Amino acid sequence: MTKNFDNKQSTSESTAAAVILLVDDDTDMLDYLQECLTSIPAKFLRATNGKDALELCLHEKIDLVITDISMPVIDGLELLGMMRDRRDFTPVIMLTGHEDHEKVRRAWKLGAYSYVEKMATGKQIANQALAALDAGRKLTEERYLAGSSLHQVVSVSLDRACYRDVLAHCLDQGISLQSLIERLLKQQIAASKSQSESA
Repeated sequence: MTKNFDNKQSTSESTAAAVILLVDDDTDMLDYLQECLTSIPAKFLRATNGKDALELCLHEKIDLVITDISMPVIDGLELLGMMRDRRDFTPVIMLTGHEDHEKVRRAWKLGAYSYVEKMATGKQIANQALAALDAGRKLTEERYLAGSSLHQVVSVSLDRACYRDVLAHCLDQGISLQSLIERLLKQQIAASKSQSESA
């Protein structure tokens, strides 16, 4: 079950129009999290399990995920792992209990941005969210700059309609344009070697 909520308060440019996904099987905790983040003008999406959260990640442009580490259906660790498998590098903050030390270590390895205990103050949670949003914005800018020249090369060599089809294929398969091109180049090199050996 998911709900959308909007906050209208003004804040820094880096968090303007942020979309934050809150994930917890405890609806009271979801209410508390959103109350902690009222200073951030954002659209809030809510999910009560990792399966619904993953579905939102696939269809929404999300800037930050704050998820309980332990949940039914799909827990926070599984959700994080599935996101990273799809090359979704949205910052993820894990909500943990006092006895979740091993799960926290696993979350670090999977690429979690940070974690906060459920007993953290509202200010601590808000500060973590602001830092994660800023880090996500910077990562997006760096990835765009790194890939912009590649997009230019491909778009010059393809007509506009074909280029859109290629990008749509990348989104559908959950891969980056760069990964697709690298794959095609490897296939082309292998085919060239095969032709040379048979000649």
